[in-house]
Amino acid sequence: LKAPFTVFSAEELAAVPGHFSASDFVLETAGVDNVCERAAVLGAGEGSRLAVKKTAAGGMTAAAALRPPAEQRNLMMTPEEWLARVSDGGFPEWKQRRAED
Repeated sequence: LKAPFTVFSAEELAAVPGHFSASDFVLETAGVDNVCERAAVLGAGEGSRLAVKKTAAGGMTAAAALRPPAEQRNLMMTPEEWLARVSDGGFPEWKQRRAED
């Protein structure tokens, strides 16, 4: 595959912001409530979001995250960020475009 092998500490994983599938077993074993989803987001880099939640098979788990191109990173929002923006008055730039149409 020629892919790098990267390892993160429990502290690094615990610091990843977001909502992840928690597991008491993983917490007791690894020291953090979720490894695969947090590692996917952390490994994908700045601005990434979880794209595929934890999938388990054959005693292993996997997850996937996407990182947008640099010019689009400020366009991505979590559902919570979107709802907060809408409740704070929405998207004035959209209202301006509608007024111009």
